[in-house]
Order: sequence, then C-alpha cells, then structure tokens
Amino acid sequence: MRRLLPIVMLSAAIAAAACTSASPKRDLDDMDIDVLWEETARGGTTSAAASVSQDEAKASLGAPLGPALHTTNYYLTWQGKRIGEARERFHRSASGVRIIRNEEIRVMRGGNVVESETEIVIHANQQLYATRVELRARAGAVVRTGNALRADNGKWIIALEGEPVREAPADAVPLELVPYLVGRHGSADFQSKVLLAGYGFAVTKMKLSHEGRQGKATLETQWGDIETRLVLGKDGTLVRAATGSTGSVRVGAARLKESFSPPELPGTSTIPVRGSGNILVVENALRQPPPAIGGQSVSLRKDGWRIQFDKEPAAVSKQIASLTREVDSLLKDAHDAPGAGGNDALELGRGDCTAHSTLFVDLAAEQGIDAKLVTGFRLDGKKFFRHRWVAVRYGDTWVQVDPTFGEAPVSPGNHLALAVHGDSTAQIALVDEAVFRGLGKARARWVRTSVASR
Repeated sequence: MRRLLPIVMLSAAIAAAACTSASPKRDLDDMDIDVLWEETARGGTTSAAASVSQDEAKASLGAPLGPALHTTNYYLTWQGKRIGEARERFHRSASGVRIIRNEEIRVMRGGNVVESETEIVIHANQQLYATRVELRARAGAVVRTGNALRADNGKWIIALEGEPVREAPADAVPLELVPYLVGRHGSADFQSKVLLAGYGFAVTKMKLSHEGRQGKATLETQWGDIETRLVLGKDGTLVRAATGSTGSVRVGAARLKESFSPPELPGTSTIPVRGSGNILVVENALRQPPPAIGGQSVSLRKDGWRIQFDKEPAAVSKQIASLTREVDSLLKDAHDAPGAGGNDALELGRGDCTAHSTLFVDLAAEQGIDAKLVTGFRLDGKKFFRHRWVAVRYGDTWVQVDPTFGEAPVSPGNHLALAVHGDSTAQIALVDEAVFRGLGKARARWVRTSVASR
C-alpha cells in the first residue's frame, strides 16, 4: 500500500547550494563548509570514492558524530506566510561526514492544525561520496521511514516503507550535498542527477546557475520544470528563495523561536471561474497544457487553454462503480490526515483525496482493474480547488472516477486533469510540486462554443 510523505520544502535545500559558490576551494581541516569533493577532469568521482562498499557504508552508521562545523536555519513559507522552519547541520568525524536536515511544518487544513516533521541524514566519506541516506517523516498521525544504501556496483538501493525495493542511478547526488559540492567547485554553475529523499527518493536532473546576486535552480520532471529563484546577499549568502508558492528565508537561530499563525492551506491554491457555457477557457496559464485523457480535450490559446469536456458522462462497469462507492464509504473525508494512504487510511478511518485515490488504486489492482492517479482541479462553486482522483481503464478508454465523493464516472466539466501518473510516493511528490507551477495568476471562464471558436 502506498503512503505519502509530508510537504517538504525544496527551496531551502536548493537555495543553500548558491551560498558558497564563489568561495575558493578549501580542505575539510579548514572547518568550513566548502569541503572536498574529489573528481576527475570529466566531473566523475575518483576510483577511491567510487570503491566504497556496503560493508564500509554500514560500518559508518554506528560511528559517533563529530562536532557541528556549520548550522543553517531557515523560515519556510507558503505564499509569503510562514509555515515552519528548517535546520541543517554539518558534522565531521574520523569515519566521514554527516549532514542532518530537520524540517517542521504547521498548516491549517479544514480548520485543523496539521503538523509534519522530516529528518534526512546523509552519510558520506571524507571526499563527500555519499554512502547512505536515511529518512524519517511524520505527517499527522502517520510515520514513515526509508533509506538509500550504496550497492557494491555504486547504484542506490532504495527501501521506502510500504513500497517495493528499487534501484536508483549511481551518479545521483543527495540534494542536501549540493551546497558543499558547489562550494568545492567554486563555480557558478552545477548540473547533476539528484536524489530527493524527502520526495520518496525521487531522482531528477538539476541545473543550478547564478550571476551576481540572482540565481536559479531547476529540477527537470516529465510534468514540467520546478524552478527555484534565488536572491543572495553581498557576501554570497542566501537572502531568500522561492519555488512557486513555497519559499525560504535564512534566519538566525533565535528567530526560530518566534511564534506564528499557520495559514489555511487548501483554499490558497484555486482558480476562480465565471460565466456560463460548455467550453472552459483558462487564461494566464504559464505551464505546459493538460494531458489528453478521456472526458476532456485541450487546445492552446495565446495566453492559456481552451478545454472541451464531454457532453455526457462516460460509461463504467458495475464493478468500477461499486469500488468507487466502497472507497468513499470506507474513509471519512478529512484534511487532518495528509500522510495517510492505503493501509494507514484504513486504520485511521479517514483521509484526504490522495488517501482515497491511492486506496482505490491498491484495491483496483487486487481486482485486476488498471488504474492511475489524476492530479488537477475540482470545481466547487465558482472556484477550481486542487484535487486528486483516478483514471480507470474500461475497455479501450480511460474513464475518470472520484472515490473521495463516490462519483463513477465524474460529472463532465467538474474535474480539470493536469497530470496522469503512478501512485509511488516519488511520482506523487514531484507531480504536486510541478503541475501547479505557473497557475498562480490563472483565471477561468465558461463560454459557449460559438464564442470560443473565434
């Protein structure tokens, strides 16, 4: 059964990468964060670094921590409002280097305060060749653990609770190591595959560049790029960073104790809609268009999209309709359990739209039904709200159903699909970061066919 991690802020982790990029190369003995990263002229790891075995990696786990040579603190924000904090510590000992990142987030969902915590621990040797990454995440009442361990061939072996063991490429660098690698290079640019522990150990390509006090970090995904804008101080340290609606601000340790009022999350990402008709026109949509999926067809306009929905609901089997209603009845709709999905949601007896949808996919697989997750918007009154539901294969077509509301099929025009994807934690996390980018100023209106065709 699949389970989700809490929201983890990319902006602070990525933005730290620019803080030391203009610094000269130094040795670890300088007690500075610009530490060694031995490479060949082509940019790969040296044979000494690459030859770390599983036995060596495991041996470092019980080694005591050295002193924290460097600590960085951040405020984490959502649409400019504080939602939590992050602290990252760099330790060194005789056995190697350890980076520990802790994040705490507090938001309101449906009138309830929801807290999440994430801890990521990276073990590396003296040359900063990472050998192990540990994850512990709590979202609401759900706790989840996982780790990535180097195999003897250099590849990562990913074990995330609730999911099958899988491999990741050997050249993927843990995201939290990027600041130290950039500092070692003394370069304004950085390109590499990165391993995102807080995103279910997802792997994606990253590009980082900056000129003067402005910079940009880009993560490439199949659903669109995730960009973080960076602003640096005169001394090269991070002032602030923004990744769409999320952001981070570097602060002193004393400021982490300041109190704040958590913002209400679900209602802050909406698209207002007006008018009447049978065609939806979305304006100011600055991202790639929605996918082709049964129930909607999309064409491009100069500043957005023109979306035609089916006039009549699609047909579904009695088995699919019954399963949709069953999932709706099994789980109480609740926003205060954001980490629940699958077995966790069943044990809690409640969950949000993601919990309903992942449970449906799991149960559908047991019944031999092919199903995928859909991420996008659901119409409620005069606004489209973020939502997740399911696409089910029925015959030669994919039909959309919404197990959160027991709808099979969904009503035409009530759901705007932005991405169709799998139910792994990595895919869900990347989709959530990528698909809503560029829609902060989007507006929608209903028009009639004759008007839309002009």
